Amino acid sequence: MPSKLFSPDSVETLGEFERRALAIAGSVRSAGAGEGTRVLLKAGNSMGYVGALLGLMHAGASIVLLGHEEKAATTARIRLCISRRWRIRSL
Repeated sequence: MPSKLFSPDSVETLGEFERRALAIAGSVRSAGAGEGTRVLLKAGNSMGYVGALLGLMHAGASIVLLGHEEKAATTARIRLCISRRWRIRSL
C-alpha cells in the first residue's frame, strides 16, 4: 500500500504529490523562472501550498512567503520592495 498524505482539502499518495511538485517546477522553469528568480507565494495552508513551495524550491527560485491573511496594502508594499518577477497567489 502506497504512503498517503492527508489534508483537510485532499488525500494524495506520496507519488502523486511528488509528481505535482515536479510538474510545478517544470512549469515555473518553462515560463522563464528558475535559479535565483524571486517569486512571491501568497496562499493559505494547504497541500497545494506545500506542493507549490516544494516545486519552487526544486526550480531554484528565491521564494518570498506571505500569509494569505496579509492585507492588500502590505502585500503591495512588499511586492514593490522585493522586485519580484512572478507571483503565485491561488492554488
